[in-house]
Amino acid sequence: MAPQQQVTGIAGQSYRRGSSTEDSVGGAIPPGTSATNTIYCMDARSGLKRLPDDSVDCVMTSPPYWALRDYGNPPIRWTDGVTCALGLEESLHEYIMHLCEVFDEVRRVLKPTGTCWVNLGDTYHNATKWTRKEESPQTISPGNNRDFSTGRRTNQGLPEKCLAQIPGRFAIAMTKRGWILRNDIVWHKPNHMPSSVKDRFTCSWEHLFFFVKARRYHFDLDVVREPHKSLSQLRAGKLAPPPKRVRRSPLQGQRPPRGGEPGSLHPAGKNPSDYWPMVTERRTAGAVMGRRGVVKVPGGSGWTGHATGGGARTLRELDPRWLSPGGKNPGDSWDVPTRSFRGAHFAVFPEQLCERPIRAGCPDKVCKRCGIPAARKPTGFATGSPSRSRRVAAVLPCKCKKGCLPGLVLDPFVGSGTTAVVAQRFGRRYIGFDVNPDYTRMAKQRLVVDRQATVSDRKK
Repeated sequence: MAPQQQVTGIAGQSYRRGSSTEDSVGGAIPPGTSATNTIYCMDARSGLKRLPDDSVDCVMTSPPYWALRDYGNPPIRWTDGVTCALGLEESLHEYIMHLCEVFDEVRRVLKPTGTCWVNLGDTYHNATKWTRKEESPQTISPGNNRDFSTGRRTNQGLPEKCLAQIPGRFAIAMTKRGWILRNDIVWHKPNHMPSSVKDRFTCSWEHLFFFVKARRYHFDLDVVREPHKSLSQLRAGKLAPPPKRVRRSPLQGQRPPRGGEPGSLHPAGKNPSDYWPMVTERRTAGAVMGRRGVVKVPGGSGWTGHATGGGARTLRELDPRWLSPGGKNPGDSWDVPTRSFRGAHFAVFPEQLCERPIRAGCPDKVCKRCGIPAARKPTGFATGSPSRSRRVAAVLPCKCKKGCLPGLVLDPFVGSGTTAVVAQRFGRRYIGFDVNPDYTRMAKQRLVVDRQATVSDRKK
């Protein structure tokens, strides 16, 4: 057996190298030290207990889904006496309670001005699904478990083939514990996996919950606004049509199968999925835009331009009271395609999904002493700007005068490190926890590669 070596860990705490929990050391992680910008190999609950109160600006995470995958993580003993890895509970109610147990610690470490974003998927109730095994296949299913010792899942009191409604149960449990749910965002996957199911629609979206712990919090909408699609540009044909989606054949250069041949698509068409974008109201350009670039805004009992319209005001097209110069609010339905990942992690959410939460929900700068986030305030008009657009700068509202630090992003289930990579790319600090040493190693490698790519791009 190799001799143990004493090393220094988080916040100067010493521990013995050689144990299975090498990075699971004691001590708090104070803001502004080298302990940030690090991935730690420890379970989420243990890692969160080592963080001080009100120290994190933003949480972006996706916990293991219930009864979908076994990542080979060691079991954890929870406060209710159950010993298992998160996501492998016998009961979905135990899973919800264990999740809330972790997020009780998240609420403690999150600043009053902080934001918390949780991506969570659902599953269908099937009491005959295989779960117990001597080894750990990636997906819990009869096909993958045919060579393992298996058993049946406990019936959850739901009808067979019924959605377990885990995201909704989790959101309700969180609000009962004091969280404020600001948005239930739809993460729509345009390139979602096809399904052979024939008695329901294909699942094509997941939940992204936006929680806060106080009524007033940091949220910068301007940095994530989308450009307006001006009607005048549409009239002039200046807006390019959306790019056509290129379908690649899975046959490695061979001719794709024609209709009716083996491997072809269903002759009647594809499953329309469970996400239906529909226009709820049709209004012509004349109903919205008046003559000579004058825009009519809502007023009275309906829209001006309709038969029920009241005496609404008319404003110029570029008037900031009508259109924000920074763009429109992105809304709570996001089309974010999934991305392939070469690593050995099969549940990686795309980097694009993390960008809006981190940019809008984590401040660029915070006070080094009191931790209050800097506010974006106008500092004058941009020189030579024809539209008189304003310059903005991050201004600390406190009087500490101790300097500032980048905001801190936390992912208690960091996995392959996507949240940390995006946080690093946008100039934020980060902390990540994962109990699987292979995943923490993978996350650290991704961070090094992304850092080198960023430096290389700056030199060009």
